[in-house]
Amino acid sequence: MNVSAFALPCALCVAVCYSSTLQLSQLAVRREVLAGTGRAVAAVLNHTWHTACSLILLTDGATSHITIFKELDKLQFPGGMAVFEVALDSQDVNVTQMKFSQVIRHARQVRQLSRCVTVMLVSSDQEFLAAFAEWSLKGRLLVWSTRLLIITQQPLQELRTLMSTHWTFSMLNVILINLDMGQELSFYGSSVNVTALTYAPHWMTSGSGSNTQYAGMDYLLLKTIADALNFTIHVLPSASWKEVTDQVEARRSFVASIVYVVLPSRMEKYDFTQIFDFTPFCFATSKPELKPQWQSLYKPFTKDVWGANLVAIILVTVAFHMITHLDVSGEVRGRLGPGTVLQEVIATLLGQNLSGQLPRSSSNRLLIAAWLMFAFVISSAYRSILTASLTLPNIPSRPESVQELVPLIDRATIESYGVSHKKFLTQSESSVFRSLGELMVTGVDAIDGLKESLKNKYAHLGGAQYLELVIAKHFTQIDGSSQVYIGKETIVSSVAAWPIPHDAPYKPFLDRCIKAVTEAGIYEKWRRDTVRQEAIRANQRKFLKLQEQGLEASKDSVTYSNSRKALTLQHMLGLYAIFVIGLVIAGVAFLTEILIRKYSAPSKRCWC
Repeated sequence: MNVSAFALPCALCVAVCYSSTLQLSQLAVRREVLAGTGRAVAAVLNHTWHTACSLILLTDGATSHITIFKELDKLQFPGGMAVFEVALDSQDVNVTQMKFSQVIRHARQVRQLSRCVTVMLVSSDQEFLAAFAEWSLKGRLLVWSTRLLIITQQPLQELRTLMSTHWTFSMLNVILINLDMGQELSFYGSSVNVTALTYAPHWMTSGSGSNTQYAGMDYLLLKTIADALNFTIHVLPSASWKEVTDQVEARRSFVASIVYVVLPSRMEKYDFTQIFDFTPFCFATSKPELKPQWQSLYKPFTKDVWGANLVAIILVTVAFHMITHLDVSGEVRGRLGPGTVLQEVIATLLGQNLSGQLPRSSSNRLLIAAWLMFAFVISSAYRSILTASLTLPNIPSRPESVQELVPLIDRATIESYGVSHKKFLTQSESSVFRSLGELMVTGVDAIDGLKESLKNKYAHLGGAQYLELVIAKHFTQIDGSSQVYIGKETIVSSVAAWPIPHDAPYKPFLDRCIKAVTEAGIYEKWRRDTVRQEAIRANQRKFLKLQEQGLEASKDSVTYSNSRKALTLQHMLGLYAIFVIGLVIAGVAFLTEILIRKYSAPSKRCWC
């Protein structure tokens, strides 16, 4: 390393930031920075110092420079050293400008009296750095031969903006040492291998080959970290979820940049970054529907009520029959048989008028009054409940918990990453979880799994965020209705993070960046924005498809939910069954009567 390192071309000086700051001696100076500010400055100046050079030190008064003085005292400055302090006054901008004007004027006098000058600017205040850039340009403090060394502690993105917007920092000989602890370890602009697969809303891809574009909340988080730690993203191809983590375990991938549920079995193979996401592990299945039932007319009453009604009909029939045959007036004795009496009872129960054949005695009238009151209440209740059940059917309750789900399904599907979940559930102490684990079948895509749930007694397991987006995109009508739903109860309260190799030295720096983004609420905002945008795009595609099919299809789709209020065959099946059975019985009775009449009639003989 030599003095010419300070005379970098302008184009190269613009790109100088912490990662390329000490091209003078990257490894040595990086260690000095980690050891302390003063030692880092001493290391830089020690390699680039002329024996006749002077040093001008400017600070903002808030940044301590005692440690810098301790290290600078060890160096020789034949040309002398000048120290200036400019304290920013937020109350009066004019006072601050006046201070800068005076300091820059005195500093320029030092520069003019020196053979060579290095200006050292020490501040972590962005306003101070911007003010120096402005006033040093106005006061002509710096020329091409002047070397500027900036010691600061600012986020990398803000420093890039600052250096690109000020002539002083972008066009002169500038070296910047960034002491931000979040930037202590940088990837120096290298390409970092990562692995991921499509898993909306976390990671989504579009295009192919060199035109592949990525989106999603995890990709945005990774891109933000890449900007902060100075590396570019290179996504390694992966054929399955197992291969995503296998490449991390083999250390071909630095990180699997998509959330994985933290499970003990997984931690044996690889490590995780800081936990930053809560992924409720839920189930999704089809909504229960009304099935064709011949008992639709039977449903308004329970078995006990039907039994009590039958007993009441028998008792009333017997009572009427006895009163008819024991009538003291003798008007109708023996005229009404049991069948006729039963017909009268059932007719009144169905709302028909009395035929007038029953006796008119006081006892009979009291019995008729009691029976008519009973028949009125029973028939009114039956008609009301039947009307309500037909027009507003009571849809069977749907399972909302694992305990309710397991007895109702034959299979639970999950994508290929669910091998660990299956192992975890089958080893659980809960018998319900063990039963669910035994029903699990891995390697089934979410869309396929939900389609199967519409045909069979299946359910699909996965993260609630992902299932929510899949249902919105593929299983929701334009009117917002859907035949699949997500259970309310969470199977496992899952925490998630990114898989990384064991003992990765860059883990603390990934954790710090992830923490900064998630605590600011940005990660959750990305999730909401992604889900909303994907749902809007899905609805637009469905609407355009319906427009292509024609107006009638659009009308049918819009009235999809309303059409279920109309009575269908599944509601009226019981009535039609009774009607058909009645026709069959009537037909059999009719044929029987014909046969009896034919074979029982006396033969006619002709006497001539």
